[in-house]
Amino acid sequence: MMISPESFYHMELEGKSISQIEKVIRKLKKEMTNLKKAIECPDPEAPSVLMEPSLEVQLKCTREYLERAKVALVEAGGEYVPNQAEQRVIDFDNNIEFISKIRFDIGGFFNGNQIFTYSISGDKVTWDRGGFSFVDFKLPEYTPQTKKELLDAFREFHIGEWKHKYVDPYVLDGTQWGLEIEYSNGRKTAKYYGSNAFPFNFDEFSEFMGDIPYSDEEE
Repeated sequence: MMISPESFYHMELEGKSISQIEKVIRKLKKEMTNLKKAIECPDPEAPSVLMEPSLEVQLKCTREYLERAKVALVEAGGEYVPNQAEQRVIDFDNNIEFISKIRFDIGGFFNGNQIFTYSISGDKVTWDRGGFSFVDFKLPEYTPQTKKELLDAFREFHIGEWKHKYVDPYVLDGTQWGLEIEYSNGRKTAKYYGSNAFPFNFDEFSEFMGDIPYSDEEE
């Protein structure tokens, strides 16, 4: 069972010295790295068991604990200095407000290729689905209608933590996908690509963009 960030603070951080808090921070960052690896590269020989909480929930909570630990470090008189990877995440997050288009495509030899696009004009948002498909898909029940709604939801995916390329060279055909994020402030288009390999929260993000296949139970 995971606990709230404040409960974590009282249990693990309250009254600790700067060096002790820094040790907790290092541990949390390592846990995040290991959780992402476990999600992105599952062991095919590991027994299938129902894990509670899921790895995804553990990752979400660990990220929140880390943010609370950074605050605790500053409160204790220390200074948190982001590493190079974290600087890239900060830079990505600082430019989210300037996003003008999010284009996501996904497909493969047997399924066709779907293209889902959110375009932002002022405070308005339009969603579009294109490409072609050999399988049935359903429309999302809800799509954000305003820039704030879209970007608030988009922030929750922490795309700045994604690698720019995910490739499994040992799988042929399968699924290929791409994500392009355009900006209105002159920032270079951010591009992400994958072939039979995916970032830690890919399924959730794919459904957010509109990639919602029919299941046999819905027929």
